[in-house]
Amino acid sequence: MMSRSIESQVSEGDDHLCSLYELGAPLSTYKVKPIVVYLMGGCSLLVIGVGMSIPLLILFSTLVERQRTSGDGTFPVFLVMYGFLSLLMVSTGFFLLLWELPRVQKQRVIVCDHGLLKITYTYRSKQVTVLYWQDILTIEKWYSRYEIIKRGYETFTLDIFYQHIGDMVALIKRLSGIREE
Repeated sequence: MMSRSIESQVSEGDDHLCSLYELGAPLSTYKVKPIVVYLMGGCSLLVIGVGMSIPLLILFSTLVERQRTSGDGTFPVFLVMYGFLSLLMVSTGFFLLLWELPRVQKQRVIVCDHGLLKITYTYRSKQVTVLYWQDILTIEKWYSRYEIIKRGYETFTLDIFYQHIGDMVALIKRLSGIREE
């Protein structure tokens, strides 16, 4: 049975997945680092703020243009460009804030007795990737990720955006029997 601390981190659905894939009891859960979530939220709000400030630039530039041309009746094309840019930025910011941020927050890796689950989310569905310890050949560190080479030379990628990634990889190496380099 699970310990108290891991029990609070693993949902009933995740526990069911561990049982379904015969991975044994969950040992540890790793989520995306809070700084990644904060940066993503901050950037989303910044994009929305800049996008919403563009209409003020449009208003100011329209007043300046009318003053300069003294109202000759022509429609400045740059106003359409600014308006489109504003709409694009606000839409992108809200997309990041309302869809991408919650998707990233729900990603996690659950390390179990006999393997691990990597749970990610796409636009419409939940993706579960299972890796059994006996299938691991080697683990290679790249600049911003760890590549786990499985039997059949398929790769399983772990990004550095997960909390305690070094500890997670050390635990994976220990449980899979791979020697430290």
